[in-house]
Formats: sequence, C-alpha cells, structure tokens
Amino acid sequence: MSNHIDVLFFIEHVVRELFADVLIAELLNRISINASLRTTKYRPFLSAIKNNPKIVIVPWYTSGKGSERVFREIKHTLNPILINSHEEQISIGLTENFIYGESNSAIDYHFCWGKKYALELIQRGICDSTQIFITGSPRIDLLKLKYFKVSSKSLLSKKFSLNEEKPWILFCSNFSPANFGYSEILDLKKKKINGESLVNIFKKARLEWEKWISNLAVAFPEVELIIRPHPGENQMYYDILCNKLNCNNIKIIRQGPIHEWMDASDVILTWTSTSMIESWVMGKPTFSMNLCELPTEFKGEYFKGIHWGHSINELLELIELVLEGKYKVPNKIQIVRKKFLNEYYHNADVLSIFRIVAILNHLLKNKKNDKVLKPLILSTEYQKELARSILLRLNKILKVNLKNQSKVKQLWEQSEDYFDDTSIDIISNEMVRYLTSTSTMIECIINGEYKFEQRDYGIEVEFNKDLINKYFANNTI
Repeated sequence: MSNHIDVLFFIEHVVRELFADVLIAELLNRISINASLRTTKYRPFLSAIKNNPKIVIVPWYTSGKGSERVFREIKHTLNPILINSHEEQISIGLTENFIYGESNSAIDYHFCWGKKYALELIQRGICDSTQIFITGSPRIDLLKLKYFKVSSKSLLSKKFSLNEEKPWILFCSNFSPANFGYSEILDLKKKKINGESLVNIFKKARLEWEKWISNLAVAFPEVELIIRPHPGENQMYYDILCNKLNCNNIKIIRQGPIHEWMDASDVILTWTSTSMIESWVMGKPTFSMNLCELPTEFKGEYFKGIHWGHSINELLELIELVLEGKYKVPNKIQIVRKKFLNEYYHNADVLSIFRIVAILNHLLKNKKNDKVLKPLILSTEYQKELARSILLRLNKILKVNLKNQSKVKQLWEQSEDYFDDTSIDIISNEMVRYLTSTSTMIECIINGEYKFEQRDYGIEVEFNKDLINKYFANNTI
C-alpha cells in the first residue's frame, strides 16, 4: 500500500457524473484533503488497495449491478467509511426496487438529493435517518449554473450540418427496452422488474411515436427535428426509420451529451424520459407525447409536472405557440415542478457540491487538515491540466485497457467528442470559472461556519446565511 488518499470516488457514467466529481475532488484538494477518482469499469478493488482511502464513495450498491461484491470486499478488507451516492434517484413504479436497493451493513452513509428519496430509504428499512446526508444533485446544480457547455448551437450546426438559423426541436428518446431479447428480460427479472410487460409497452409506444414524428416533420418543414437516441437503443432501427420516413428535416444524432443538445434546442420533446427534468431546470419548453395508456407501475412522481401533448394535434399547437413566442408554462404545472424539484433535488439550490465537501471534511475531522485555503493557480498549463483531468483520469484507462469490452467502449464513444483541442480549451476555462467563484464557500467550510441538523428524513447541512448571500451576490443563477 504505497499510496494514501483520504477520499476515493468510484464513477460509472463518464460524462454524466465526471464533471461534478472532479470539481468536488479539486475543492477537497484545496483544503488539504487528498481525493482521487477511479472508474468502476477497471479493477476497482485493486484501485482501493493501492490507495488505502479513509472514505470510499460508490455510485450505487444494488443487487443485480454486479460490482456490489467488489464494494463489499473493499469494506471488509480496508474498512473505510463507505458512502452510497445513489447516482440515480428518480424512478417509475416498475424500477423502484432496483433504484432504492436493499439494506446492507457495508454502507455507512447515503447521499440523497432530496428528502423524498431519503424518506423512501427509511421506510424501506434500508437505513435510518442518522445515516443519510441531504446533498442536492451536483449534476442538476451545474446545469442550472450553466457550466460545461462544450458546444454551442453554432458549433453543433457546423459539426452536424444543421441550419443554425432554423428552430431546433429535440426529441429525447428512451425506447431501449423495445429491442430487448431473452437475455435482457432475464436480467430485468434478476432486478425484480417485469421484463415482458416493459418490452410490450415500449414496442407499442415506439410504433405510435413513428406516426407522431412523421406528422411533426411534415407540419414543421422549416425546423430541424433532431432525434437523440438513448445510448442503449439499436442504431439499425433508426437507420431503417430514416429510410422509411424520408423526411429531410429529421436528423438522428447520437454524439455529445444530451444537456448540450437541450441547451441548443428551442423545444424539447420526450415520452417518459427523465431527461425532461433537466430540461425543466434549464428553462426549456418541454412537452411529452401521450403515446399510449400507461399502467400505474410505468409512472413516476415526475409525471405530475409533465405538460402532455395528449394528441398529435395538441402537440402541434403547443409547438406552434413556442415558435411564435407565445408559450408560457401553465401556472399549475409550474407549481408542481417547483414542488418536485424541492422534494427530490433540494430545490436545486446550487449548493450541493459545497454540502458534499463539508460532509467529507466533517467525516475526516480527525485527519490532517491545515485549515488553509490553497491558492488557485491560474496559469494556462494548470487550466489545461484541470481540463485533462476531467477527460483523461478515467477515459485513458477505458480506452487503453478496455477498448474491446462493449459497455466500456460505449462509454468511451459517448465521451469521445470532448477530446479535441477546442473542447479542452472550453472545459479548462469553465473549470477555472467555477473554482474561482467558490472561495467564499470554501472558506466557510474551512472556518467551520456550518452545522448539521438532524431531521426525520436525514442530516441537513446548514451554512452561514450571510456567507451564502455573499456567494450568490457574486454568482447569479
């Protein structure tokens, strides 16, 4: 055990989680807490043994995912504080058992974005309130703060031969189960999900969707209609679909993270994808297609905030209002969405990264911490290093060592767009922009100007309100 770090993060989704976790690691390092990131895809047990961390943060701990055995062995061998960060906390009835997981003595603490998820963990007997920290969602907060937009509408239009002057309508697809076969259905059963029912509903919805998207393309020939397949969907299906529809304004584009396409688009369409929640936070006009009647187990709490297009004609009318600049989210829907974000995302108040840093600082309070804020070096080389730390800490491992394994190859391909020089320049500037804005809150943590309040749903982090106001005065949302 030649190395030693205080906090070891394990990450599964390269693009989706990596930005926030690298920022957390950088902020920890600035207060003399050694933090490092590793991927779940490459020898996680050996990574832990080599680094001998005091705290290990895992993206999930759920039967059926596979690596829970490795995390258990890490706990047994090194006995670190083991924290489940629950990388996905929004579910429908059918996936609840998998999303919430099961009780396990290996886990010491849980990070919950909001009190609703926390209360469900408690009610299911997975843990008690003293093991839960309410953090908010770092990913949602960074979207709200508009950080890490690697591509603009102009760059995307040039790269994918789109017309920048036209309105863009983005459909965020999530029809992956429509192509599931026997092995996938069997895997779902292991996760306590009714695979047959899932596949049948998704096939029915996708067939109806083809009619809607065709009508949409014909009704709005002046728009760019961009279909963004889910990473798990079958590319061959979309190749066949394009030939069948024969509409010049339909583009199937897989590349790039979904939030960048949302940011560049004028209208966001979904069926049941949770991407709509990110779209709400970004303030985009967002509508869902009512493609078929859904059983109760296919619905989630976030459905209450959906603005449905109950028919193709109703959807066309809603889009027309947006394009004419006349659309406004109905007040009733605004209220429901605000309530949902409050209960599931701690109101998306953009303080989640600081909460996590404060929590980890607290858990390591008996460890070495010189209580001095290390200066942020703003040299060009440092900026480049920060940018490459996002891109290469995990991806270099994925590309070199695991390029032939399909799941890892897919993750690599999803993040490949970030490796050109333009992207690295943008990311480096964005990282420094974020880190230079954090001194007020980091000094708040160093000086211990925060406290923990035990609630019936978990532990809340309460910062000095004057310092929070000072932070927001310099960082408008």
